[in-house]
Amino acid sequence: MHNQPIFVDLQLLKKYDRPGPRYTSYPTAPYFHPAIGPAEYQHHLLHDEGAAAGQDLSLYVHLPFCDTLCYFCGCTMMVTRSRDKVEQYLHYLEKEMQLLSASLDGKRRVAQLHWGGGTPTHLTPDQIRRLGTLLHPYFPFRADAEISVEIDPRELTREHMAALHEVGFNRCSMGVQDFQPEVQAAINRVQPEAVTRQAAEWARTLGFTSINMDLMYGLPHQTRATYAETLDTILKLQPDRLAIFNYAHLP
Repeated sequence: MHNQPIFVDLQLLKKYDRPGPRYTSYPTAPYFHPAIGPAEYQHHLLHDEGAAAGQDLSLYVHLPFCDTLCYFCGCTMMVTRSRDKVEQYLHYLEKEMQLLSASLDGKRRVAQLHWGGGTPTHLTPDQIRRLGTLLHPYFPFRADAEISVEIDPRELTREHMAALHEVGFNRCSMGVQDFQPEVQAAINRVQPEAVTRQAAEWARTLGFTSINMDLMYGLPHQTRATYAETLDTILKLQPDRLAIFNYAHLP
């Protein structure tokens, strides 16, 4: 992180201080309905404005597996320790790559790739290498592509990070949420500061150019004072970016 002052436009904050869908979900759920099927999807791929202009692509790969459930989670995920399920999922991911690439003209290059979840680092290092390698025969990548991955410091070794870097990842995002032990216990995500620090050090040592950390407010047992302590700790870790989400209750 560069030690430069951050200027915040308060009027801009007030303008957008209202509920809305998270920018990570687009198109948002209300736009999907039963009339949208495979034919409509393929027609969109072939005839949208981006296809006509030959615009670059952004790809998202969803890896839904987790070792444990974080109680605040609203993502599509499954808790499993079964490696067979992961292998079966990777098998069908390649089939989807084949179908998707056949619906594109092969000239549109990938400018952005993101692996999310779930927990992408639930995969073994060998599975990471295999999946990373699988993508390239189907999709041409720009030399300067932004390739990012969500990592869980609790499900991570240096070999995981090395495997990610080997297959081209240059950005990573790690969930933190809060450093207070009482809050972590309440949300079933116990992650000591030392574990987060180690993950960040591995990323920097291996050459990742951007590190993001996720925080969440509105969690059980949080107070203004304890959240300020979490922010102080985060600043000492010097991430390049921070993403701060509000807790959304999804019973």
